[in-house]
Parts: sequence; structure tokens; C-alpha cells
Amino acid sequence: MALSEFLKKKTSLAFNKYDISNDGVLTVSDFEEIAQKVAQKLGVDSGSPEHDKITAAYRAIWDGYFKPADVDGNNKVVLEEYIKACERFIESPNAIEIGMDLNKMLYDAIDLDGSGSIDEKEFSVFLTTIGSSEANAKIAFSHIDTDKNGLISREEFAQNLYDYHTSEDTQSPANWFYGSM
Repeated sequence: MALSEFLKKKTSLAFNKYDISNDGVLTVSDFEEIAQKVAQKLGVDSGSPEHDKITAAYRAIWDGYFKPADVDGNNKVVLEEYIKACERFIESPNAIEIGMDLNKMLYDAIDLDGSGSIDEKEFSVFLTTIGSSEANAKIAFSHIDTDKNGLISREEFAQNLYDYHTSEDTQSPANWFYGSM
């Protein structure tokens, strides 16, 4: 099953957000650079346990989300490979279970203080590191915080990210996951 144009647009936006080098190719180094920028924004020293947590989490994002799209084994993922991987994923019978588990892994990377919830600052660090403005991050947070309690729970986060990649609903709050389209 091919992705609709709407889902391709969202998938492309997500891909491009992680392409820190802006070369049209995702590699583990993009995720290492994101981790470095997150740590820097938070004032976390290299070699500290917090820095190691951030680095490990972003490495896990590469390993869990993007490396499986590398069908030719060259340790690089181009947009076409990622779109095909998303198509295969959506067709799999246990997509929601796998997706929710993977999304919780990204959640753990963003829950920088390990509090069990993501606040607006943490979400802003995540989005601004991958190219969104502070204002856009604030608007995105307000959409993703579906229960409007000022925090994003693991379940809220996982469901919104899953819906971002699978929902055809043009009015879904999940469409704001990576900022405005």
C-alpha cells in the first residue's frame, strides 16, 4: 500500500527534520549531532551520565526508527527508503504495538529530566534542535498536550506520534507533532 500524498508530506517533514546535515541522507551522525545539540542547549557536560543518556537515546532512535529503512545496508537512509519503510510498517499487523513501543523510546530521549512527563521546555528543546522556532514549538506543544494539563504523558506522546505517521485526519492534533506543516 502506497502512502497517500498527505502521509508522504508528513513523513517527508519528519525525515527532513532529522536530516541535520541537509544532504538528503540520514545517517547515525545526524542523530549524534542532534544529541550533542540537545546536551549543549541544556548545559549538559560531555561525559556526564546525563550526556550519555541523551546520546544513547538518540542512537536508539536511529537504531529503532531509521536504520531498519536501510534496505541496501549502506548505513544511509534516503527519503524514498524511509517512505517505503513507513508503508511496510503501516501494513504490518502489529504496527500499533510496535509503533507505540518505539515512540516511547523517543519519549525517553525527550524526557530529559526523567520525570515521567514532558514539559513545554523539554518539547521545545526537542523541536528547536531539529529546526523549529520557539514559537512553533510552543504551538505544537499546545496541540500535542491533548488533555491540556501542561505536560505530555508517555501515552499521549506515543499515540500522537503514531497518529502523525498513520492518520489521514487533517484536523488531528498529531499533525503538529513536528511543528507546523
